[in-house]
Amino acid sequence: MTCQYWFNQGETERTTFISFEGGYHGDTVGAMSITGSSPWEQPFRRLMFSTELVLFPVTFDDDGDVEIREAHTLDILTRLLQQNPTRYAGIFIEPLVQGAGGMRVCRPQFLQALGNLAQSFGVLVIYD
Repeated sequence: MTCQYWFNQGETERTTFISFEGGYHGDTVGAMSITGSSPWEQPFRRLMFSTELVLFPVTFDDDGDVEIREAHTLDILTRLLQQNPTRYAGIFIEPLVQGAGGMRVCRPQFLQALGNLAQSFGVLVIYD
């Protein structure tokens, strides 16, 4: 859907995605492409499209360092987007909880900051 959006906009170079380490998005070839590395995907690796994985700013109750981890992840994303602003078709994230990744939680404040950052670069965010 994201690729179709960019194709309809006349931007055919936006073919790389960003997703988060530990995320799970399904078992189709496209979903496996943004999920990251697992032994189950190896037979399909040659069919997958380009994805860059970034750190998921996992948090927990009484976490005094969450803002530091969020800022670090947002800095990484900013650098990727600044290096080539028209390369990325979208950013995929499981909002709030990475279930299959071990019930890893992020804060709503991070999701808001992620959305703002992506919007400033004209990149779509897919909350899966």
